[in-house]
Amino acid sequence: MGIFAKKIGEGEDAQLICAPRRVLCNDYELLVENKDDYDLPLDGWDYYESEEVAYQTLGVKTPEEVEAEEGAEREKEREEHLKKVEKQRNKLAKKKTTKKKSKKKSKKTE
Repeated sequence: MGIFAKKIGEGEDAQLICAPRRVLCNDYELLVENKDDYDLPLDGWDYYESEEVAYQTLGVKTPEEVEAEEGAEREKEREEHLKKVEKQRNKLAKKKTTKKKSKKKSKKTE
């Protein structure tokens, strides 16, 4: 048995609201078993054979897709942060080495 679904929002922020059995609003009620009796879509609600079909048809990312993208983005940010930290460490190490060399030279000249 299918579901009713409605797209909320646009673009990257779009989400899907799913109603597995019925939609109950102030002005109407939609029951999955009576889907053929309605003039759909109604107020954005439409019938789909499955949740997956609704996501695909409406062009909305599934929660799993969003999670995977966010995870990849977090990993990219983490790697960039680690590169910055490593660069700062190398800079500090270089300064320390330069200071030690300067001290050794000044001791030799004395």
